[in-house]
Amino acid sequence: EDWVDDLETMNVDDLKSFTMRTTPVHHVLTKIRKLTVAITVSTTILLPLWRKLCQKLVKTPGMLARDVRTRWNSTNDMLASVLKYHPMVEAM
Repeated sequence: EDWVDDLETMNVDDLKSFTMRTTPVHHVLTKIRKLTVAITVSTTILLPLWRKLCQKLVKTPGMLARDVRTRWNSTNDMLASVLKYHPMVEAM
């Protein structure tokens, strides 16, 4: 009831400026989302490569958390896992 969508209250110029400033962030999130899905669904190529990189670079097995639309904190979890496994993400 009291919730206000700031995007709806912006004028055209402010909305255009906001979109231009947030586009790089949107692109990075899209790349990370695609990487997490690709690793998860590619059980014969990318997932074994991910596991090898984990053993070689970090010594602990693990997976990147996936962003799920219906879970409000999953984007944060995904970004935290990317930071944790940064060497493997760079290697991929």
